[in-house]
Amino acid sequence: MNIGFNALGLKSNTGGVETYVYNVVSGVLEKDSKNKYFLFIGKNTECYFTDFKKYPNIKIIVYPVNTNNSANRIIVENTLLNLGCLRHRIQLMHHFCNYIPRIFFTKSVVTVHDLGGFFYHEYYPEYTQMQNYYKYMKRELGYTIKKAQKVISISEFTKSEILKYYKNIPENKITIVPALIDIRSTKSDLNETDLSKVDITKPYLLSVSVIRPHKNMDFLISVFNKLKSSYNIPHQLVITGSIQLQSDTFTEAINNSPFKNDIKYLGFVSNELLHTLYKNAACYIFPSLYEGFGVPLIEAMLYSIPVASSNQASLPEVGGEGCVYFNPLNVDDAANKIKELITNKNIMETIIKKQPEVLKKFDRECSIGKFIDVYQGILNK
Repeated sequence: MNIGFNALGLKSNTGGVETYVYNVVSGVLEKDSKNKYFLFIGKNTECYFTDFKKYPNIKIIVYPVNTNNSANRIIVENTLLNLGCLRHRIQLMHHFCNYIPRIFFTKSVVTVHDLGGFFYHEYYPEYTQMQNYYKYMKRELGYTIKKAQKVISISEFTKSEILKYYKNIPENKITIVPALIDIRSTKSDLNETDLSKVDITKPYLLSVSVIRPHKNMDFLISVFNKLKSSYNIPHQLVITGSIQLQSDTFTEAINNSPFKNDIKYLGFVSNELLHTLYKNAACYIFPSLYEGFGVPLIEAMLYSIPVASSNQASLPEVGGEGCVYFNPLNVDDAANKIKELITNKNIMETIIKKQPEVLKKFDRECSIGKFIDVYQGILNK
Protein backbone atom coordinates (compact mmCIF):
# COMPACT_ATOMS: atom_id res chain seq x y z
CA MET A 1 0.00 0.00 0.00
CA ASN A 2 1.10 3.60 -0.65
CA ILE A 3 0.49 5.89 2.34
CA GLY A 4 1.13 9.63 2.39
CA PHE A 5 2.07 12.04 5.16
CA ASN A 6 0.90 15.61 4.59
CA ALA A 7 3.24 17.88 6.55
CA LEU A 8 2.71 20.96 4.38
CA GLY A 9 1.07 22.68 7.34
CA LEU A 10 4.45 22.86 9.09
CA LYS A 11 6.12 26.23 9.29
CA SER A 12 9.73 27.06 10.09
CA ASN A 13 10.54 26.91 13.81
CA THR A 14 7.23 25.23 14.68
CA GLY A 15 8.64 23.32 17.63
CA GLY A 16 6.10 20.85 19.00
CA VAL A 17 4.29 20.01 15.75
CA GLU A 18 7.57 19.45 13.91
CA THR A 19 8.67 17.15 16.74
CA TYR A 20 5.36 15.28 16.47
CA VAL A 21 5.71 14.75 12.72
CA TYR A 22 9.33 13.64 13.01
CA ASN A 23 8.59 11.08 15.70
CA VAL A 24 5.43 9.64 14.15
CA VAL A 25 6.95 9.27 10.68
CA SER A 26 10.26 7.84 11.91
CA GLY A 27 8.46 5.42 14.21
CA VAL A 28 6.12 4.17 11.49
CA LEU A 29 9.01 3.72 9.05
CA GLU A 30 10.95 1.67 11.59
CA LYS A 31 7.99 -0.58 12.47
CA ASP A 32 6.28 -1.05 9.10
CA SER A 33 8.38 -2.32 6.22
CA LYS A 34 5.42 -3.67 4.22
CA ASN A 35 3.93 -0.38 3.06
CA LYS A 36 5.53 2.41 1.03
CA TYR A 37 5.39 5.91 2.51
CA PHE A 38 5.54 9.40 0.98
CA LEU A 39 6.24 12.59 2.95
CA PHE A 40 4.94 15.84 1.41
CA ILE A 41 6.68 19.00 2.71
CA GLY A 42 7.58 22.56 1.75
CA LYS A 43 11.12 23.63 0.88
CA ASN A 44 11.49 25.60 4.11
CA THR A 45 10.96 22.54 6.32
CA GLU A 46 13.03 20.04 4.32
CA CYS A 47 15.95 20.54 6.73
CA TYR A 48 14.03 18.89 9.58
CA PHE A 49 13.80 15.55 7.81
CA THR A 50 17.16 15.09 6.04
CA ASP A 51 18.00 11.94 8.01
CA PHE A 52 14.85 10.22 6.72
CA LYS A 53 16.86 9.36 3.63
CA LYS A 54 18.27 6.39 5.55
CA TYR A 55 14.87 4.68 5.44
CA PRO A 56 14.34 2.60 2.27
CA ASN A 57 10.54 2.69 2.53
CA ILE A 58 9.97 6.45 2.15
CA LYS A 59 10.06 8.99 -0.63
CA ILE A 60 10.22 12.68 0.31
CA ILE A 61 8.38 15.06 -2.02
CA VAL A 62 9.49 18.67 -1.55
CA TYR A 63 7.28 21.30 -3.13
CA PRO A 64 8.91 24.65 -4.10
CA VAL A 65 6.80 26.65 -1.68
CA ASN A 66 7.51 28.44 1.57
CA THR A 67 4.81 27.12 3.88
CA ASN A 68 5.28 30.05 6.27
CA ASN A 69 2.92 31.76 3.84
CA SER A 70 -0.45 30.16 4.65
CA ALA A 71 -2.07 31.28 1.40
CA ASN A 72 0.62 29.57 -0.68
CA ARG A 73 0.41 26.45 1.43
CA ILE A 74 -3.38 26.21 1.01
CA ILE A 75 -3.05 26.56 -2.78
CA VAL A 76 -0.44 23.78 -2.91
CA GLU A 77 -2.53 21.48 -0.70
CA ASN A 78 -5.58 21.93 -2.92
CA THR A 79 -3.71 21.46 -6.21
CA LEU A 80 -0.24 19.90 -6.21
CA LEU A 81 -0.98 17.56 -3.32
CA ASN A 82 -3.86 16.02 -5.26
CA LEU A 83 -1.60 15.60 -8.28
CA GLY A 84 1.02 14.04 -6.02
CA CYS A 85 -1.54 11.54 -4.79
CA LEU A 86 -2.37 10.56 -8.35
CA ARG A 87 1.25 10.33 -9.45
CA HIS A 88 2.34 8.19 -6.52
CA ARG A 89 -0.94 6.28 -6.26
CA ILE A 90 -1.49 7.30 -2.64
CA GLN A 91 -4.29 5.23 -1.11
CA LEU A 92 -4.38 6.96 2.27
CA MET A 93 -3.14 10.34 3.48
CA HIS A 94 -2.35 11.25 7.10
CA HIS A 95 -2.74 15.02 7.53
CA PHE A 96 -0.67 16.16 10.49
CA CYS A 97 -1.72 19.76 11.02
CA ASN A 98 -5.44 19.77 11.97
CA TYR A 99 -6.89 20.17 8.48
CA ILE A 100 -7.80 18.30 5.31
CA PRO A 101 -7.75 20.52 2.19
CA ARG A 102 -11.16 21.47 0.85
CA ILE A 103 -10.29 19.95 -2.51
CA PHE A 104 -8.98 16.50 -1.72
CA PHE A 105 -10.05 13.10 -3.03
CA THR A 106 -7.93 10.52 -1.17
CA LYS A 107 -9.00 8.67 1.98
CA SER A 108 -7.73 10.61 4.97
CA VAL A 109 -6.67 10.46 8.60
CA VAL A 110 -6.18 13.74 10.44
CA THR A 111 -4.40 14.56 13.68
CA VAL A 112 -6.17 17.23 15.73
CA HIS A 113 -3.69 18.64 18.23
CA ASP A 114 -6.03 21.01 20.02
CA LEU A 115 -8.84 23.49 19.55
CA GLY A 116 -6.74 26.50 20.44
CA GLY A 117 -8.77 28.80 18.20
CA PHE A 118 -11.78 28.36 20.45
CA PHE A 119 -9.66 29.11 23.46
CA TYR A 120 -8.28 32.33 21.95
CA HIS A 121 -11.80 33.37 21.08
CA GLU A 122 -13.01 32.97 24.66
CA TYR A 123 -10.03 34.39 26.52
CA TYR A 124 -8.51 36.93 24.15
CA PRO A 125 -11.38 38.84 22.49
CA GLU A 126 -9.11 41.85 22.01
CA TYR A 127 -6.96 39.97 19.47
CA THR A 128 -8.62 40.52 16.09
CA GLN A 129 -6.32 37.95 14.53
CA MET A 130 -7.54 35.36 17.00
CA GLN A 131 -11.17 36.23 16.32
CA ASN A 132 -10.63 35.64 12.62
CA TYR A 133 -8.75 32.42 13.34
CA TYR A 134 -11.61 31.19 15.53
CA LYS A 135 -14.14 31.69 12.74
CA TYR A 136 -11.86 29.98 10.22
CA MET A 137 -11.05 27.10 12.54
CA LYS A 138 -14.65 26.42 13.51
CA ARG A 139 -15.67 26.17 9.88
CA GLU A 140 -12.66 24.29 8.47
CA LEU A 141 -12.17 21.92 11.37
CA GLY A 142 -15.82 20.94 11.24
CA TYR A 143 -15.42 20.11 7.56
CA THR A 144 -12.19 18.22 8.25
CA ILE A 145 -13.62 16.06 11.03
CA LYS A 146 -16.63 15.20 8.89
CA LYS A 147 -14.52 14.30 5.86
CA ALA A 148 -11.85 12.23 7.64
CA GLN A 149 -12.18 8.47 7.86
CA LYS A 150 -10.50 8.68 11.26
CA VAL A 151 -9.52 11.50 13.64
CA ILE A 152 -6.48 11.08 15.85
CA SER A 153 -6.55 13.04 19.10
CA ILE A 154 -3.36 13.42 21.14
CA SER A 155 -5.13 13.40 24.52
CA GLU A 156 -8.41 12.65 26.29
CA PHE A 157 -8.74 16.39 26.79
CA THR A 158 -8.56 17.17 23.08
CA LYS A 159 -11.06 14.42 22.34
CA SER A 160 -13.47 15.93 24.87
CA GLU A 161 -13.01 19.34 23.25
CA ILE A 162 -13.82 17.94 19.80
CA LEU A 163 -17.00 16.28 21.10
CA LYS A 164 -17.91 19.46 22.99
CA TYR A 165 -17.80 21.70 19.92
CA TYR A 166 -18.92 19.15 17.30
CA LYS A 167 -21.77 17.26 18.89
CA ASN A 168 -22.74 15.34 15.73
CA ILE A 169 -19.37 13.55 15.52
CA PRO A 170 -19.56 9.87 16.55
CA GLU A 171 -17.18 9.20 19.42
CA ASN A 172 -15.81 6.03 17.84
CA LYS A 173 -14.48 8.11 14.94
CA ILE A 174 -11.82 9.51 17.29
CA THR A 175 -8.79 7.44 18.30
CA ILE A 176 -6.51 8.71 21.07
CA VAL A 177 -2.79 8.31 20.41
CA PRO A 178 -0.60 10.33 22.82
CA ALA A 179 2.20 12.47 21.45
CA LEU A 180 5.42 10.47 21.25
CA ILE A 181 8.51 10.99 23.35
CA ASP A 182 11.10 12.63 21.11
CA ILE A 183 13.75 10.05 20.21
CA ARG A 184 16.18 12.95 19.74
CA SER A 185 15.61 14.30 23.25
CA THR A 186 18.64 12.80 24.98
CA LYS A 187 21.11 13.50 22.20
CA SER A 188 23.34 16.55 22.58
CA ASP A 189 26.83 17.41 21.39
CA LEU A 190 26.98 20.39 23.74
CA ASN A 191 28.03 20.45 27.37
CA GLU A 192 27.70 22.64 30.41
CA THR A 193 30.42 25.05 29.30
CA ASP A 194 28.35 25.98 26.25
CA LEU A 195 25.83 27.71 28.51
CA SER A 196 28.26 30.55 29.10
CA LYS A 197 28.22 31.27 25.37
CA VAL A 198 24.58 32.33 25.71
CA ASP A 199 25.19 34.17 29.00
CA ILE A 200 23.53 31.55 31.19
CA THR A 201 24.78 30.51 34.59
CA LYS A 202 23.41 27.87 36.94
CA PRO A 203 21.06 27.65 38.71
CA TYR A 204 18.29 28.62 36.30
CA LEU A 205 14.59 28.03 35.74
CA LEU A 206 13.64 26.95 32.23
CA SER A 207 10.52 27.42 30.09
CA VAL A 208 10.28 26.22 26.48
CA SER A 209 7.45 27.55 24.34
CA VAL A 210 6.47 29.63 21.35
CA ILE A 211 5.41 33.09 22.53
CA ARG A 212 1.65 33.34 22.13
CA PRO A 213 -1.06 34.77 24.43
CA HIS A 214 -2.18 31.43 25.84
CA LYS A 215 1.39 30.39 26.67
CA ASN A 216 1.17 32.90 29.54
CA MET A 217 4.77 34.11 29.40
CA ASP A 218 3.97 37.56 30.77
CA PHE A 219 2.57 35.79 33.82
CA LEU A 220 5.75 33.72 34.15
CA ILE A 221 7.85 36.88 34.24
CA SER A 222 5.59 38.25 37.00
CA VAL A 223 6.07 35.00 38.93
CA PHE A 224 9.84 35.27 38.49
CA ASN A 225 9.74 38.83 39.80
CA LYS A 226 7.90 37.54 42.88
CA LEU A 227 10.38 34.72 43.40
CA LYS A 228 13.29 37.15 43.28
CA SER A 229 11.76 39.91 45.40
CA SER A 230 10.01 37.82 48.07
CA TYR A 231 12.24 34.76 48.26
CA ASN A 232 15.56 36.10 46.97
CA ILE A 233 16.22 33.03 44.81
CA PRO A 234 19.60 33.07 43.01
CA HIS A 235 18.21 31.64 39.77
CA GLN A 236 18.07 33.05 36.27
CA LEU A 237 14.97 32.57 34.13
CA VAL A 238 15.67 31.11 30.68
CA ILE A 239 12.94 31.21 28.01
CA THR A 240 13.24 29.70 24.53
CA GLY A 241 10.88 29.73 21.56
CA SER A 242 9.98 31.94 18.63
CA ILE A 243 7.69 34.93 19.06
CA GLN A 244 4.52 34.39 17.04
CA LEU A 245 2.17 36.83 18.75
CA GLN A 246 2.23 39.15 21.75
CA SER A 247 5.75 40.40 21.04
CA ASP A 248 5.11 43.87 22.47
CA THR A 249 3.72 42.81 25.83
CA PHE A 250 6.28 40.02 26.21
CA THR A 251 9.29 42.20 25.54
CA GLU A 252 7.80 44.98 27.69
CA ALA A 253 7.34 42.53 30.57
CA ILE A 254 11.04 41.64 30.35
CA ASN A 255 12.22 45.24 29.99
CA ASN A 256 10.04 46.42 32.89
CA SER A 257 11.23 43.68 35.22
CA PRO A 258 13.55 44.88 38.00
CA PHE A 259 15.36 41.58 37.43
CA LYS A 260 15.63 41.82 33.66
CA ASN A 261 19.37 41.08 33.75
CA ASP A 262 18.50 37.63 35.07
CA ILE A 263 15.92 36.92 32.35
CA LYS A 264 17.46 35.29 29.29
CA TYR A 265 15.21 35.07 26.25
CA LEU A 266 17.04 33.00 23.60
CA GLY A 267 14.40 32.78 20.87
CA PHE A 268 14.29 29.61 18.78
CA VAL A 269 17.28 27.39 19.61
CA SER A 270 18.85 24.28 18.10
CA ASN A 271 17.94 20.82 19.38
CA GLU A 272 21.48 20.49 20.76
CA LEU A 273 21.27 23.66 22.84
CA LEU A 274 17.70 22.88 23.91
CA HIS A 275 18.69 19.52 25.31
CA THR A 276 21.67 21.05 27.09
CA LEU A 277 19.29 23.57 28.67
CA TYR A 278 16.97 20.79 29.85
CA LYS A 279 19.86 18.76 31.19
CA ASN A 280 21.21 21.55 33.40
CA ALA A 281 17.97 23.25 34.51
CA ALA A 282 17.11 23.48 38.20
CA CYS A 283 13.41 23.36 37.35
CA TYR A 284 11.15 23.36 34.30
CA ILE A 285 8.08 25.66 34.39
CA PHE A 286 5.09 25.39 32.06
CA PRO A 287 2.60 28.23 32.73
CA SER A 288 0.33 27.66 29.72
CA LEU A 289 -3.40 28.30 29.91
CA TYR A 290 -4.30 25.84 27.17
CA GLU A 291 -2.54 22.78 25.71
CA GLY A 292 -3.82 19.85 23.71
CA PHE A 293 -1.00 17.77 25.16
CA GLY A 294 2.05 19.62 26.51
CA VAL A 295 5.09 17.81 25.11
CA PRO A 296 7.64 19.91 27.10
CA LEU A 297 6.38 18.31 30.33
CA ILE A 298 7.46 14.91 29.02
CA GLU A 299 10.70 16.27 27.57
CA ALA A 300 11.63 17.73 30.98
CA MET A 301 10.89 14.45 32.75
CA LEU A 302 13.31 12.63 30.45
CA TYR A 303 16.05 14.56 32.21
CA SER A 304 14.71 13.85 35.72
CA ILE A 305 14.36 17.51 36.63
CA PRO A 306 11.60 18.93 38.84
CA VAL A 307 8.60 20.23 36.90
CA ALA A 308 6.08 22.92 37.87
CA SER A 309 3.04 23.12 35.61
CA SER A 310 -0.19 24.99 35.12
CA ASN A 311 -3.21 23.01 36.27
CA GLN A 312 -5.23 23.80 33.12
CA ALA A 313 -6.52 21.82 30.11
CA SER A 314 -4.63 18.58 29.33
CA LEU A 315 -1.60 19.28 31.53
CA PRO A 316 -2.67 17.33 34.67
CA GLU A 317 -3.64 14.42 32.40
CA VAL A 318 -0.20 14.39 30.77
CA GLY A 319 1.97 15.31 33.76
CA GLY A 320 0.24 13.04 36.26
CA GLU A 321 2.12 12.84 39.55
CA GLY A 322 5.39 13.90 37.95
CA CYS A 323 4.68 17.61 38.41
CA VAL A 324 3.73 20.21 40.98
CA TYR A 325 0.69 22.16 39.77
CA PHE A 326 -0.21 25.82 40.22
CA ASN A 327 -2.99 28.22 39.28
CA PRO A 328 -1.73 29.99 36.10
CA LEU A 329 -3.78 33.08 36.93
CA ASN A 330 -2.46 33.50 40.49
CA VAL A 331 1.10 34.85 40.82
CA ASP A 332 1.33 34.16 44.55
CA ASP A 333 0.19 30.55 44.18
CA ALA A 334 2.64 29.86 41.35
CA ALA A 335 5.55 31.54 43.15
CA ASN A 336 4.86 29.64 46.37
CA LYS A 337 4.63 26.26 44.61
CA ILE A 338 7.80 26.83 42.58
CA LYS A 339 9.71 28.11 45.60
CA GLU A 340 8.78 24.98 47.58
CA LEU A 341 9.75 22.75 44.67
CA ILE A 342 13.23 24.21 44.19
CA THR A 343 14.08 24.62 47.89
CA ASN A 344 12.44 21.59 49.54
CA LYS A 345 14.55 18.53 48.82
CA ASN A 346 11.85 16.09 49.91
CA ILE A 347 9.25 17.56 47.53
CA MET A 348 11.76 17.63 44.70
CA GLU A 349 12.83 14.02 45.18
CA THR A 350 9.23 12.82 45.50
CA ILE A 351 8.26 14.45 42.21
CA ILE A 352 11.30 13.13 40.34
CA LYS A 353 10.77 9.57 41.65
CA LYS A 354 7.25 9.54 40.19
CA GLN A 355 8.29 10.67 36.71
CA PRO A 356 9.34 7.23 35.34
CA GLU A 357 5.81 5.93 35.95
CA VAL A 358 4.40 8.90 34.05
CA LEU A 359 6.74 8.27 31.13
CA LYS A 360 5.56 4.64 30.90
CA LYS A 361 2.14 5.93 29.77
CA PHE A 362 3.76 7.18 26.59
CA ASP A 363 5.28 3.96 25.32
CA ARG A 364 6.62 4.61 21.84
CA GLU A 365 6.07 1.12 20.44
CA CYS A 366 2.46 1.05 21.59
CA SER A 367 1.67 4.43 20.05
CA ILE A 368 3.30 3.58 16.72
CA GLY A 369 1.31 0.36 16.62
CA LYS A 370 -1.91 2.35 17.02
CA PHE A 371 -1.05 4.54 14.03
CA ILE A 372 -0.38 1.51 11.84
CA ASP A 373 -3.59 -0.16 13.05
CA VAL A 374 -5.56 2.96 12.09
CA TYR A 375 -4.02 2.98 8.61
CA GLN A 376 -4.65 -0.73 8.04
CA GLY A 377 -8.17 -0.52 9.39
CA ILE A 378 -9.09 2.09 6.78
CA LEU A 379 -7.22 0.45 3.89
CA ASN A 380 -8.80 -2.94 4.57
CA LYS A 381 -12.37 -1.62 4.34
